[in-house]
Amino acid sequence: MKKIIFIIAGAILLAGTISPAYAVNPSAKETVPEQIEVATSTPVAVGPTPAQSEEYVLPYPGILPDNPIYFLKTIRDRIMEWLIADPLRKIDFYVLQSDKNLNAGILLNLSNKQKLVSGVFAQSIADIEKAVLLASSAKNSGKAVPAGVLERVRKSLIKHEEVITDFAKRAGDTEKSTLEALSVKAKSLEGVLAKLR
Repeated sequence: MKKIIFIIAGAILLAGTISPAYAVNPSAKETVPEQIEVATSTPVAVGPTPAQSEEYVLPYPGILPDNPIYFLKTIRDRIMEWLIADPLRKIDFYVLQSDKNLNAGILLNLSNKQKLVSGVFAQSIADIEKAVLLASSAKNSGKAVPAGVLERVRKSLIKHEEVITDFAKRAGDTEKSTLEALSVKAKSLEGVLAKLR
């Protein structure tokens, strides 16, 4: 009887600490005031600068490939990929996986595990390539691909090219050619995506 009471009390405490997570609608626009009045009554523009408007934030990757239980994450991701039937949702899934892998490569580099970086970036490019090919296939079959989905893929590709090119500039001779090839692949995928618009 005491075990049941402890389990119920533990469940109530655990339920009280969990906060709900809500999805963010990427098409929703924030309202930003155009000007703010300062004490000197000089208007100051508050809006995104041209450099900030193309900013693309990478999602947190979770468990990194150097973790012993990383294989569980890959199994989960394969199952999720298999369960998604809608091509548009699958494109979003591939872009998310690709962005997570790109960020994982950045974090691996920060923790001095450069040997894993090229492989993680290669997986990232493979995932974004799946997204582009699926968008192309959907478009060719007559299914409408929303402009927002294509824009998200485009921004992700630009971020991939930017990050991988930066890494290629700082890489040693052995990894430099691999990273440059990945950067060229990202650039060619941008060309394929541009034809879908």
